[in-house]
Amino acid sequence: MRRLTAYVTMSLSLLVAVGVSFVPATKRMNADLDYGAAHEVVYNLTNKEDGSFVDTNQYIDDVASTMRERLDNYDIDSYSVVVEGNDTVRVKFAAENDTEYANVRDYLAFSGGDFSMATQEEESRRDHDTLFKDVTARIEYVNSIPYVVIPVSDVSAMKSLIETAQSSSEEEGGEAHALRHQVKRADGEEAAEQSPDLYLWANWKEGDDFEKANADQAVTGKKIIASFYSSNIWFKENLKDDEEPTEIQYLCGYADAEGNYDVNKLEEANNLAVKLTNLFNASKYENIEIKITYERNIDAVVDELVSPGTLNASITLVATGLALIIMALLLIVFYRLGALSMISNNVVVSFLTLFFFLLLGATMNISSLIGIGLVSLANLASLIFYMTKLKDLVYKGYSLKKANQEAFKKFTLFTVDTSVIFLFSGLIIFLIGGNLLKSMGVTLFFGGVISLIVNETLFRASSYLLTNNQRVADRLDLINFDKNLINSPMENDEVEQKEPYKGPYAKTDFTKKNKLVAILGGVFIIAGIAMSTIFGIKNKTIINTSALTKDTTQVYLVVKYDDSAIVTIKNEEIFETNILKNIKVNGEALKYSNVEHGSRSETDYETTVTTNYDYYVTSIDAVYTNNDTFAYVYEGSETTVYSIEEAIYGLAEKYEPYVDTTNYIDYATKVAHETVINEPNFGWVSLACSISIIGCGIYLALRYKLHRALSTVVLTILTSFGSIALFAITRLPATPVVYVVIPATMIISLLISLFYINKDKELTNEIRSVDLTEEKRSEIIKLATSNATAPVLIFVIIALYYGINYFGFGPVAYAKLFGGIIVSTLLVALFTIKLLLPFANLIRSSFNKLLSKRVKREKPKKQQRIKLQQKPKTSEPEETIFIGIND
Repeated sequence: MRRLTAYVTMSLSLLVAVGVSFVPATKRMNADLDYGAAHEVVYNLTNKEDGSFVDTNQYIDDVASTMRERLDNYDIDSYSVVVEGNDTVRVKFAAENDTEYANVRDYLAFSGGDFSMATQEEESRRDHDTLFKDVTARIEYVNSIPYVVIPVSDVSAMKSLIETAQSSSEEEGGEAHALRHQVKRADGEEAAEQSPDLYLWANWKEGDDFEKANADQAVTGKKIIASFYSSNIWFKENLKDDEEPTEIQYLCGYADAEGNYDVNKLEEANNLAVKLTNLFNASKYENIEIKITYERNIDAVVDELVSPGTLNASITLVATGLALIIMALLLIVFYRLGALSMISNNVVVSFLTLFFFLLLGATMNISSLIGIGLVSLANLASLIFYMTKLKDLVYKGYSLKKANQEAFKKFTLFTVDTSVIFLFSGLIIFLIGGNLLKSMGVTLFFGGVISLIVNETLFRASSYLLTNNQRVADRLDLINFDKNLINSPMENDEVEQKEPYKGPYAKTDFTKKNKLVAILGGVFIIAGIAMSTIFGIKNKTIINTSALTKDTTQVYLVVKYDDSAIVTIKNEEIFETNILKNIKVNGEALKYSNVEHGSRSETDYETTVTTNYDYYVTSIDAVYTNNDTFAYVYEGSETTVYSIEEAIYGLAEKYEPYVDTTNYIDYATKVAHETVINEPNFGWVSLACSISIIGCGIYLALRYKLHRALSTVVLTILTSFGSIALFAITRLPATPVVYVVIPATMIISLLISLFYINKDKELTNEIRSVDLTEEKRSEIIKLATSNATAPVLIFVIIALYYGINYFGFGPVAYAKLFGGIIVSTLLVALFTIKLLLPFANLIRSSFNKLLSKRVKREKPKKQQRIKLQQKPKTSEPEETIFIGIND
């Protein structure tokens, strides 16, 4: 009774501990655009020469493409780039902190390829083509301190510039330091710190000078990228004594007065190194200049999981809670008291996976959510396998204690199998699956490790407490075992043994009509391949991407004014009430989805004049043509105009009656072509899953023999890529996020297959016959399939509810993805039950036939010569020979 009490207390304590720790562990979650607040920056393109508006789309697509590449370079996992008209690009992205946000924001607008170096006094300057032609910066770590290393294309020009800087320093009576931010000591006293004497400039123009640029920090960050000390500018690491340095270095570490580097600031130093390296390697925007129009914080696109320091009661969190509750109820129905340790164990594994995921600072997105769900399912598969094995052994006549010992041995091997699958698949998906799937790779990898550790510690302890107490042994119905099916104890030979229990489906032949299922599955796969190929060639994507792009009209109103002006329109509410609601299109009120307001100030560092900008942006889910009619209403009077721009301006000037060279109103409408990007790429997802399946197949071949592993690999490949064929055949509008269904189906297929190949191996080993007949082998296949189907159905029911739960209660944006997982799970279960072991047996028999044909030819036997009796040469009788006597 004490052990049973300890079992219940332990399980409940684990659940309480997870519940208490959940909110504090998740409040610092880094979520992507869909699940977390992010930033939006609007960039405007102008002609570099005169600052005029760009009136063609000659540059806009190239700029948008470059910005996407730069976001990838900065490892931004979630972003959106929208082109609006000919001169506007709207970028949304999530950053870990304000520093990263500012770095990325400026990086996107930065025009590279034009760097120069000069002294502070402009005594000498070397341009980009002289010093940095065709060179690429990199980061080198020396004693954990990051250095930005920049190769120099003309070493002699660099030496000349260094000499100029050093001579200037000597004239001032200064002494260069050995390292940046390090105070050099002379005769026990601190020497005065000298300022850097060389500066790396970006996009220097005639008239720019150090004094003006240094007066404004905002300008300094854009113009003066880095400062150097001429005494230690050369990078000499790993050089031999006789080698001349050809690269310069920028030290990104921060030291105290003693020259010691604070390790707590290494992250800051790394951020600086990444920023400088990206800026230096940035490509050049030809003939255009990019300015930040306005920026703002935006809410989550789908569902905000976390507000600053608070976990939100989002629909995703509600769906997750419901999934756990239903999972717990299903386990209680199937295993009763035994479900308590299964529930607590599974919750701990899922929570620890999430905890280490967040600890690494990984981005929470839809792939990580599905990844944690897959970890939970894999752990449940192991627990269901254990309970099934425990029941089988008890029904064979083992005591509950002995059955637990034997079942746990098999359970450990099964858990190792799932962990190896998750470790390898997680690593491959993380490395080559693409930005969105990186998070799934992290969850799978750590979930495999955590599941093995928790099962071998916590679950081992809880299962011991459950099975090593007399109350449960006497009341096996507490764990849903039927006493009527239990054989007599194994050591009791006096009692007549019952027929061994072979599972609830022992008399059901699940392999019937497997040929029909194979034909139908083959037709489905062939149709999917055909449709994918046709649409892949025609549309460059295998799915219907009509939901991928959307054309809308963006309405802009810009109020520009100096500090002395009085502005009436000060917020989006006034703009909406006074302007938007008084515009008519085709005789009806203008329909718009949202109103955005942003503002910024810009100070000219030469004239010190500050200009203020207020931006009002409205999204309209339509694109207007010349056939539409427009009008605006002011004080009850309706005025017809030719465009929506005229309607906006006609109303705006009523409220902002000043129009001059300093203070004015600008207006525009732009067609916004939004493209959802940064989603999984089918090629990379396919490659990652293919390598994962093959790698797992090699492991399974070592554990379960080649024919079982080969059958599993073939079936997993067909079902995994068949899952995306659903979208290719049905032509449901979807975004590439549905490609996440491929790795999800792959994992589910491998987990279900483990039950069958494990049972097949076990039954085959029990017979211990070297030469199994095909008839006997067929019987084993039927029995193994029937025995393994019982736990598989329990697993599939829980997996299906996971999908149904998120499909029904989760975000609508991902309903198609979860719908694909539901259908794929059903197809995987059907094909695996019907085809896996029969196909494995077919492969085995085919191998045996091939080997039997290679029987070695026997050598022909030598013919023995028969010695004929010779006739005597004489007529006299021959002497009879008696051995021994004649001698």
